[in-house]
Amino acid sequence: MSRPDPRVNRVGSLQGGASLFDSRGFSRVKVTRDGTEEILELPIRSSGIWEIMEEMSRRAPRPPFRAEWVASDSDLGRQLGLDRDRPVLAFDTTDSDYLERLAAHHQEVLWRVLVAGMDLPFLDGDGRELAGLDDRRRVLRDSGLTQHQAERIFRDIQNLTRLEEEEEDFTSARS
Repeated sequence: MSRPDPRVNRVGSLQGGASLFDSRGFSRVKVTRDGTEEILELPIRSSGIWEIMEEMSRRAPRPPFRAEWVASDSDLGRQLGLDRDRPVLAFDTTDSDYLERLAAHHQEVLWRVLVAGMDLPFLDGDGRELAGLDDRRRVLRDSGLTQHQAERIFRDIQNLTRLEEEEEDFTSARS
């Protein structure tokens, strides 16, 4: 007989104004100073991330179309239900301009999620709190944040609401 999961809290109702789905935790990032490793523990949160992801998905670049000749007896032709060979408009996901815009978009998503998901004040050199995305991004860059560290914090923010079982299923599906 399996034992109940102590993390499970059955919800009986939802009440307006309650922050039932608010998730908070920490991201741990390694830094090395003068040959000595140190772990920074950064408070993170998940609230507000969904809205950012929805907004950014609407802004995602779309690949251009290109005409492609498709034979009716090919796999694609059968999938499309073609009764004769004909040109078909298809997304060109190999277009270099599109790939550059897509990479820039992914970077922007990463920065927006980082800034919104870090649960600590961003201060300027005089100790005044910064509210703007560009100012906060500058603080992170000026502090020496690396791409690897940024991606680690991003994943940790996403994982605040992902069950371990989902992570295992996702990983095993890729192998």
